[in-house]
Amino acid sequence: MDFAIMLSVLDATLRLSTPLLLACLAGLYSERAGVFDIGLEGKMLFAAFGAAAVAAVTGSMWLGLLAGISVSVTTALLQGVAAISLKGNQLIAGVAINMLAAGLTTFLGQTWFHQGGRTPPLGEGGRFPQITLPFADELAGVPIIGPIYAELISGHYILVYIAFLAVPITAFVLYRTRFGLRLRAVGENPKAVDTAGISVVALRYQAVLITGVLCGFAGAYFSIAQGSGFGNNMTAGKGFIALAALIFAKWKPVPAMFTCLLFGFLDALQIRLQNFELPVIGVVPVQAIQALPYVLTVVLLAGFIGKAVGPKAGGVPYTKGRWARARRSRGRQERATMSRTETDQALFEAAEAIRARAYVPYSNFAVGAAILADDGKIYAGCNVENAAYPQGNCAEASAISAMIAGGARRITRIYVTGPGSAPVTPCGGCRQRIREFADTDVTIISHGVEGAPLLTTLAQLLPHSFGPEFLGK
Repeated sequence: MDFAIMLSVLDATLRLSTPLLLACLAGLYSERAGVFDIGLEGKMLFAAFGAAAVAAVTGSMWLGLLAGISVSVTTALLQGVAAISLKGNQLIAGVAINMLAAGLTTFLGQTWFHQGGRTPPLGEGGRFPQITLPFADELAGVPIIGPIYAELISGHYILVYIAFLAVPITAFVLYRTRFGLRLRAVGENPKAVDTAGISVVALRYQAVLITGVLCGFAGAYFSIAQGSGFGNNMTAGKGFIALAALIFAKWKPVPAMFTCLLFGFLDALQIRLQNFELPVIGVVPVQAIQALPYVLTVVLLAGFIGKAVGPKAGGVPYTKGRWARARRSRGRQERATMSRTETDQALFEAAEAIRARAYVPYSNFAVGAAILADDGKIYAGCNVENAAYPQGNCAEASAISAMIAGGARRITRIYVTGPGSAPVTPCGGCRQRIREFADTDVTIISHGVEGAPLLTTLAQLLPHSFGPEFLGK
């Protein structure tokens, strides 16, 4: 394969991998947030039709692009309502979107344009032109570097550059911003995010909206950039290949880009290899060559990619847990109980969620604490031990540190949970620490999860801050 042919194949690779990359990044956002999305194909198909239809009517590629994004976002919101608000099965919601797109786009195309489900061919202003980068013509004659810049890097549609620019932007957003941290946390442990006062539903909807925007770009690329109008099922399963690329890349943006380039290369190669003659076999059938990208998808997913573990909360609708009923030990005196309000329920869940992360290799006594602060948010902490046990950190102190880091300054209610049936009250040092940030009448709920919760106030605990007396007696 000479240099010119190689450049031609690589140039086609960039063009063919663009919609895959946009769809793959779209799925990355939603699945990182815990919403498994196999409806990428349907959203791209809707966007392709919307972009082509509006561009054909208005003659404007920008209005077509805006229409494609709008249609895709609307479809994503519809899927979000079914999967997030109504807590439906996310896979079934995605399948429904794909089936709806396949039938509705053809029906509307035939009804509106009477061309067998297609839109009219687009004029010059209706589709994106190829962009020639600065100095591409001047550098074209320079050996090696010139052709690479003039033919491989320059001369693409603007959506190609947007797609590859979206990769570092996505990596930065996911790993270097507060939004990205919360988004990844929602996909791994939504309960912990919720107990921190952050809306799980709102974050998942934001991820779904981003998915809709990126699918809008991908669909518009098919019909008003790479193509010159909409054709029946023109996405041709690219949404499913993008989903396979996402799994192969283990939900990471940069590996996702290289995976999409691999699929794009195979797609470009199958175009070049059509009517290729092999020894003994002869001319390879066109259909066999065209199946190469899809065969690779099956082969990769069949076991050559290692164990790909997605977000732990992926595919599971989030529902706030009900109040965990405390089991009373037989023969134990009834203790003062508390009203099971939504606030106490949230505090209990926050303390239990953080308690699971306690590091207690020496005592094996995990404690969680949740604080309701004056800003209305819940801050949680767990106990941490080290080789010098006195230098460890109590759960209450960890929760207070989290509250200070969050900008709050006053404690209005505390919930402490631990193993066993006996209430776990703060130690003497923690009681003094709590006094710095709370009034003496602040409520402290101590709860050994196998027993009943004990409701006290700081005023009751302070006189015993440095003595062994057990308040439960």
